[in-house]
Amino acid sequence: MNIQCWGVNHLTASIDERERLYIAQDKLWPWLEALRQIPAVTEVFLLSTCNRVEICLVAEQAIDESVVLAWFAKLAKSTPESVKKTLFHFQGRAAFQHLVEVASGLDSLVLGEPQIFGQMKSAYATLHQEGYIGKELEQAFQSVFRIAKRVRRETEIGVNSVSVASVAVSLARQLFGELSKMRCLLIGAGEMIRLVSQHIHTQQPKSITIANRSINNARLLADAVQGQAVNLEELESAMAQADLVISCTGSSLPLIGTGLVQSVQKKRKYRPLLLIDLAVPRDIEQAIDDLGDVYLYCVDDLQQIVQDNVESRAQAAKQAQLMIDQEVNDVMAKRQIKRQMGDVVNYRQMAEQWREELLQKALKELEKDPSNSLAIMEQFSVQLTRKLTHYPTQALREAIEQQDQQQIQVIKRQLGIE
Repeated sequence: MNIQCWGVNHLTASIDERERLYIAQDKLWPWLEALRQIPAVTEVFLLSTCNRVEICLVAEQAIDESVVLAWFAKLAKSTPESVKKTLFHFQGRAAFQHLVEVASGLDSLVLGEPQIFGQMKSAYATLHQEGYIGKELEQAFQSVFRIAKRVRRETEIGVNSVSVASVAVSLARQLFGELSKMRCLLIGAGEMIRLVSQHIHTQQPKSITIANRSINNARLLADAVQGQAVNLEELESAMAQADLVISCTGSSLPLIGTGLVQSVQKKRKYRPLLLIDLAVPRDIEQAIDDLGDVYLYCVDDLQQIVQDNVESRAQAAKQAQLMIDQEVNDVMAKRQIKRQMGDVVNYRQMAEQWREELLQKALKELEKDPSNSLAIMEQFSVQLTRKLTHYPTQALREAIEQQDQQQIQVIKRQLGIE
């Protein structure tokens, strides 16, 4: 399988390093084109989420690693030596298995979280439509998605799913107890905030407010959870009414700074305020964590809560890993058989070409001298036999010279002389 993967995730890079590599959806295309311009690269897949940025490349020959490192360095505004320390790299079978583990949720910050599967399918569909995906990646991802679906269907890796969204709600419960008396403000209207709003809605909080740059998108989300919508111009007043603020937008700059929170806390009479920042790049300035009566958590801070849930999923993860290993073995074996069958077809085609060439030669000689037909046909049969037996007998001769008894027996069985 001629696939290579490079990237960073929550295990290899800190949130600061991941922020520098994050690519917003509307900024993807120049970076994709730069990847496609790498010599010999024919297919490209790129995935950029809160917890990972990775690329998969298919090339006709070896890829110059320095070119890939330069691409990541330019993206991070850093040096190749620096980004190399945070990158993972897989190729061939290992790359394919990595993709399956990512899609199945085994490589996520929260073990078994389902969002990554949808994110991968969405990225694949977009890039396939735009012509970045070819035959190799198409076949690989069809198997990746099939295996991931089986893992989620036949194991408990997705039961009582502990996604980043649910972990955020769990954190709020740990700090404040039940959410029934809390006012919740959610900033953004993307997939993560939608999931968070659903989790929070099941806890029946006192109120849910959705703040977003597009008020129409905020209203759609608010209506689904019986909440209210405001635009970002009303952010300060909305925060002044909230006990829990969860933010996840695509903004490249922080939306919530120290001055804003100080003003909000003054209006709230300094009641405890929980801020959870699920965005990468971050929506909330880190310095806010130093303020009194304010609790700030970013994506990486959720790791501890995640660990509390990992044990309950450990057995399911082991079962899923065994299933993935077997599925990957099966896929690779089938690909090997397919390649070998291709060799059989190629050999048959080559033999047919020899037969046709020798036949045409014999027919021309018959036209010149029909009376000599027996000798011409005899010559035709001898030449064809020599052509067909040359390579097998050469292989047998080499095995005999090397005294490779096992190989000798294999070739003799294949030639039917045992």
